[in-house]
Amino acid sequence: MAETEICTTCCGTGSTSIEYPNDPDMHNSVLIAKPTYGGIHLSWTYPEHNPHAVTHTLVFRSETVDPDARVHLGLTNSSHYVDQIDEPATYYYWIQFVSINGTKGPLIGPASATSEDFIERTLEGLTQKIDEGMLAPKLKDIIGRVSENETAIAAERYSRIDADGNLSLAFSDLEVNVGDLQTALIDAQEEFRSADQAMVNTIEGLYASINNNHSLILEEQTVRSSETGALAQDLSTLETTLNGNIAQVQTNVETSIDAVETDLSGLSRDLTNVTYDVESISASYTTVVNVNGLIGGFGIGNDGTTVEAGFDVDRFWVGRTSSDKVKPFIVDNGVAYLDEARIRNASIDTLQIAGNAVTVPATRTRNSGQSTTYWRTYIDVGIYVDEPCYLYSIATGSVWYGEGWGDTRAALFIANTKIAEQGGAEGFVTCAIAGATYVYPGYHKARLEFTSPSGKGTMSSASIFIMGTKR
Repeated sequence: MAETEICTTCCGTGSTSIEYPNDPDMHNSVLIAKPTYGGIHLSWTYPEHNPHAVTHTLVFRSETVDPDARVHLGLTNSSHYVDQIDEPATYYYWIQFVSINGTKGPLIGPASATSEDFIERTLEGLTQKIDEGMLAPKLKDIIGRVSENETAIAAERYSRIDADGNLSLAFSDLEVNVGDLQTALIDAQEEFRSADQAMVNTIEGLYASINNNHSLILEEQTVRSSETGALAQDLSTLETTLNGNIAQVQTNVETSIDAVETDLSGLSRDLTNVTYDVESISASYTTVVNVNGLIGGFGIGNDGTTVEAGFDVDRFWVGRTSSDKVKPFIVDNGVAYLDEARIRNASIDTLQIAGNAVTVPATRTRNSGQSTTYWRTYIDVGIYVDEPCYLYSIATGSVWYGEGWGDTRAALFIANTKIAEQGGAEGFVTCAIAGATYVYPGYHKARLEFTSPSGKGTMSSASIFIMGTKR
């Protein structure tokens, strides 16, 4: 993903808003912009002083670093905002706090990020890179080939001897034939030399056959060097056939370098001092298994730019083989399964989970004192739920009142339903009210209200917590 940008800069807004004594300190927050699939995720810290006095946050965006070019995206009463973007692009962001008194703080920003493409297009692009890379085509090529048996290999060797007098071959075998039973020990070596190329190839193997059913172990090693390339290859084949069925394992270990001659057009050439540029370099290890044409395999490869490992299989798993353990990671028919995971940071396109499986908490605090002669909200907090569920809330606060002050009381409301209330004593008391109510999908608030008919009672140092579930 693109680099995350953090910003603590404040910019002038030209606002003439007056700051009130109970306004928060809106100058020292941190704004962070992070790329995510299909957009950019913004997060920020609340003011350290009177954070509860922030009623909402305005979010702005621009294609340039100039704050005068910004446009208003929206507002939120949380510390996060996701800007959904159709195509990957770089944007600059600012936020502005608004207090309960209507005071607007200075612009905080800019923080910038470049959005990631949507996950579908990202996966398609990664798949294309894999298919066009070094390892996948090699696996595909090996899987697509029909392995040659010992007779075809020998026939190729002899045809090369007949065609090229410079090809010397040392071949020996120990063969036993009894009726339809045939066994053989294969041991062959060949060397090839020319003015610009040298090659050595060895073949060792075991072979047994009866009634056209056979078993074969074949090890072929090749080294080749020329002015424009070098290759080292170790190819191992195990194969059995019975009544038309075939089972085969083939492992190929290979290193290769290919070069092209440096362009010397227009210059006098010294053929004894020709230089070459490396065109491709690779090292790979692949294994392919074949049972009656159902073929799969795995490999690891390095092309000097990227190291990649791949599995061309129907089912892949990681874990211990103990029978009492669930495998922690399984891929089956293109679907990945995780038993348990700890993820520090996750970007999820579409989330499908069991109902009421995610707990959504929210909390706020307030320290400043307030008095009132009528029922008034001192502190509230809200969350969004998209499944029917119970909302649970607990609120605490310190209430001062004394003799002759009247019946000073505090009450907890959840989704506009009064849960319970406390009060009535003289002096200092800490109220603690908790309860729950059933709600339907939507945005719901919990709030702590209090009243002091004499106007002398005061509430301070309150906190409120609400928790629901979200699918």
